[in-house]
Amino acid sequence: MLTLSFGMMIWALVYSWDEVTGGDDGLTGVPRAPLLGIDMNGLERYYYFVLIVCVVAIWLLYRLVHSPLGLTFRGIRDSEDRVAFTGISVRKYRLISFTISGLYAGLAGALAAPLFRSVTPGAYAHWTKSAEPVLASLLGGIHTFAGPIVGAFVLEVVQDRIIGISTTINLPWRGEIVIGEYWSLVFGIIVVVLSMGFRGGVVSAVQDQLLPWLQRRLAGLTRSGDQPQQASGR
Repeated sequence: MLTLSFGMMIWALVYSWDEVTGGDDGLTGVPRAPLLGIDMNGLERYYYFVLIVCVVAIWLLYRLVHSPLGLTFRGIRDSEDRVAFTGISVRKYRLISFTISGLYAGLAGALAAPLFRSVTPGAYAHWTKSAEPVLASLLGGIHTFAGPIVGAFVLEVVQDRIIGISTTINLPWRGEIVIGEYWSLVFGIIVVVLSMGFRGGVVSAVQDQLLPWLQRRLAGLTRSGDQPQQASGR
């Protein structure tokens, strides 16, 4: 909550500092600078550039998670008291984790600004943007490396589909509304349902429930297929 509150303070500063940030209009006309002499104005080239940066960033993060530093982070996530009991400074490693998180968030913003050619307070500095990584982690699962990545994919797909819904419903207290215009409410309900149904996240549910079920089904099909062969051999 403290992080979200700090994000709102930054948003208020960005929104009101017209001389520097452009206020509500933000900064427009953000260029795509050439990279090593390669023109990045084409969307296809910029897509591959972003793809390469993302792959490298994910690989570095994977190495970090599976390093001694990452082991300390996971220990703090699971039990701060136990880690502190070993003499490790929890506050110090929390600061390191926040710094790394800020680095990745800044990288995402630096890649997004040239894509959309603009930077606005609502798109980059609002507290909901700080909440999206949290929701993605909860959806995908915080106990697996792929969890937040899968959660971010689910988050974007569901949000995009809800916004595109043009179906209207008639509410007694509101009248006729378009579902897509209230995407945040519908999305919140879906997130709550998914979080309650998959408490460990989507990835953990697949690993712990779906994969064992598929293995049992395949094992059953294999056994049923072997029985006729054994009977014919007799």
